[in-house]
Formats: sequence, structure tokens, C-alpha cells
Amino acid sequence: MSIPSLDTLPVELIYYLLEYLDISTLLFSFRYVCKRFQTIVNSYDQYKLDMRLISKIDFDHICHVISPKKILSIILTNDIDTPYQIRTFLSKFSFEQFSQIQSLDLIKIEENNLFSIVNHISQCSLKSLSIDCKSWDKISYTTRVLLSSLIAKFKLEKLNLNISYKGLDVFSWSPLPTTLKYLRLESCTFQEYCIILRHAINLHKFILTECHMYDSNGTMYKPSDVIYQSKLKSLSFGACYIRMKELSILISCTPTLNHMKLILWTDLSDPILNGKQWEDFILKKLPLLNEFEFFFNILNYINRHSLVNIHLYIQPFQTPFWLEKKHWYVACDYIKTLYIIRLYSLPICNSLLTYYTNSKKISCSTLSTTNNHVQLTDQVHELKFNLNETMEVNDNIQTNQLKDPIFQKITHLSLNVDGKHPYISLQSLQTIIDLSSLVCLS
Repeated sequence: MSIPSLDTLPVELIYYLLEYLDISTLLFSFRYVCKRFQTIVNSYDQYKLDMRLISKIDFDHICHVISPKKILSIILTNDIDTPYQIRTFLSKFSFEQFSQIQSLDLIKIEENNLFSIVNHISQCSLKSLSIDCKSWDKISYTTRVLLSSLIAKFKLEKLNLNISYKGLDVFSWSPLPTTLKYLRLESCTFQEYCIILRHAINLHKFILTECHMYDSNGTMYKPSDVIYQSKLKSLSFGACYIRMKELSILISCTPTLNHMKLILWTDLSDPILNGKQWEDFILKKLPLLNEFEFFFNILNYINRHSLVNIHLYIQPFQTPFWLEKKHWYVACDYIKTLYIIRLYSLPICNSLLTYYTNSKKISCSTLSTTNNHVQLTDQVHELKFNLNETMEVNDNIQTNQLKDPIFQKITHLSLNVDGKHPYISLQSLQTIIDLSSLVCLS
């Protein structure tokens, strides 16, 4: 009986496995294993072209051997490590050649490149479009009109733009496609927010940085009951400043939410910090909510001598509703050097975090002590760290007892040394951060 091996697998199964290989591995390694694999790769027509963090040599080689008609998705970036990549790509291809493309992701793109692309993709059948433009305020009206008309034309399911809703002027007469399921925008007015919910009837996930609740006259838009037909399941909001009064009106428009994420700045006088008020609001307005993530940065400066017992901030979150019914846990930090408080859910939902050692903070939590720090920090990908902070004895004991570093998925690390010799050694840093996952260090 012969032993099964990779080169004897059915071609359909190999096609399935190819989906998990990056483009460089696929073309420059797997393809050269044997003649059969070379034939399979040459006939493969489901390529996902991800050009992030790719070397210039591989970039040129890929552009030389790849067939545009066999590409399903493209990610291009003008990031620090890949400058002028989009311009170079456009010098080699016209987007009219990518007849099969369904997903397009453009990062740090400039207007001339954006205009060239949107001018040549009208015949494509895009389902996903993501554009991170360097400066939308400098984008010409012509480019905005062209982009808006394309968005309205495509049967998009996912749209990701680092622009305000108003920045796409043509939306006033050309609403978002009804096929849209995922939307991310920088900002919009409350009236525009209601328009989005009303027109994008199949929208399931909405990520919004800021919503302007009042117009220039200081009045708030009053939505009609029509928007309550929204099918929105997930709402992520922030980072911005908003009070509980306005936030509750905003959230009340989407009673079908089962996931909500809030990253906000607030002050001590606002009931947004009150767990009891949240409990009452959720029971009344969000009966289907089963995942509530938040990170509240309190702007007030609080001198340590005037600091009330920090446990009082988490006490309202220790009711049966929070701990037994929902299993939602909360932590609170008082940062001694900055005189500020931050209140947040666990696991930490903020992808960008400033880390403070125990010598610089006072902390408490509704979650019993656990060694599973990795799970609690799984969503943190960017970390700021001051190497001149001293490590207390309990810091060292705590980190040395851990089997794994506290943060295991950090891709961007920013270290501050204040021009001094750092107190924290590389060995101590490795007990806090898994350095093997780093992509960018500053």
C-alpha cells in the first residue's frame, strides 16, 4: 500500500492548500518543487496579491510572471518600507487587465494614482474596496465624483475609507449600495449616520471614528422611526469625545446590535463611566447585546492625594448582570505620572496601548487573578513603552512567573528612552513583549 504524499494529492485539494500560501512562497518556492506543482501553479487562477512588506526584487519578479486575469485580490501600499509601490505597479499594469478582481486595498495612496485606478476599474466586479488616502482634503472634486459614482455602481459588500461621509460629495444623490455589509468611515454627522442606516439595509458591521451630533446651529437631528429597521449587528465607535447623553441617542438607533465597541475620551462627571447606568440602558435598548467592549480615557487630572479609592470605579460593574449573566469584566488603572484614570473592558479592546509598569500605576479589576494574560491582550497590536520606567520587585516576580510574554501580537512597538540609559533590559522587555512578531520598531 502506497503512502500518501503531497505530490499525489488531487489537484482540487492542492488548490485549496494554495489559498494559505503567500504569493512569494507560491511562485518562488512551491512552484519549483516538481513539474506537477509547476503545472498546477501555472493553471491556478485564484491569486491573492498582497504586496505589503515585500522586497523590491520579489515585487519586480511577481509583476513579471503573474497574469492579471488570474488575480482575485490586490493589496498595494506606499508605506515607509515600500515607497512608490503603487506608482510602480501602475507603470507595469492597467487595472483594466484585472478582469477577475473582487477585492482592492490601497494604502497611503496619492491622488494621481487614485485617479488613474478609479478611471480604469469601472468594468471590474469589485465586492470589497479599501482606500487609505494620504490627504483626502487635497483630493480634487473630479476624483471624488468619479469614486462616488463607482461606489454606487459596484455591488460592494465591504467598503473601508479613511474619509468623512461628506467628503464624497456625490453621496447626496447617489446613496451607498444596498449590498453593503461592512462599512468603515472616519466621520459623519448624526443625520448622515441615520441616512446610512436607512439606505444600507443589509449593513451588518459599521466602524466609525466620530459622529457630529449637532449642526452649526447647535441643534440635533431627530431621526424618524424608519431607521429602526436597520439590521446592524456590530458597531465600533471612537476614538473621540462624546457624552453619554448623545451616545445613548446614537446607539438607540440600532436595537439589533449583538456587538458594540467604544473607544472614547470622557470626564469624571459623565455617567458613561457608571456601570449601573449602562446596565439599565442595555436591558432597555440593546436586549440582543452579548459582546460589549470599551476603553474610556478620563481627561480629568486627579492628584494622587485627592484620589478616591480606585475600586469605587469598578464597583458598579460587579453586579450579577455584569459578572454572572453577561460575563463582562472590567479593569481600572490610575496612572501616577499622568494623574489620569482609564476604565476598560477585558480583554483589552484598544489596538493601540501605552504600557505602564506597576511602579507607575494603581490597578484593579473585576476579573479574578489569572495567568492567561495573552488572551487579555490579544487585540493589542501597537504598543508604546518607556524604557526608563523602573521595574518593581512585584513586576519582576509577576513577569518571571509567566510562561509566555504578556503581549504576543505586537506588530508596532514604540520605545521611549528620554535620552537616558534605559532601566529596563532587553531580557525584561522580552518577558512583556513577544519581539518575534514585530514589523515596525520606532
